[in-house]
Amino acid sequence: MKHQFIFNSSGAQPTAEVGFIDEKQLLTKLPISRRTLFNWRMTGKIPCVRLGGRRILFHWPSVEAALLRYQYPTV
Repeated sequence: MKHQFIFNSSGAQPTAEVGFIDEKQLLTKLPISRRTLFNWRMTGKIPCVRLGGRRILFHWPSVEAALLRYQYPTV
């Protein structure tokens, strides 16, 4: 899959087509605290990508797939 980038005054940003979101956007999608997100990221429960030293992005389709692995089967 070829990733496209938009270049603007703040640098290269992945486009929405790629599906990468930052922590703030992820927290609006999931009903969890910032600390829970940190714990899940550190234990590998959800995948993330670290850019540079501090910027962390999440590939939304991969996060969804990771969380669905923990889904309980319906009876």
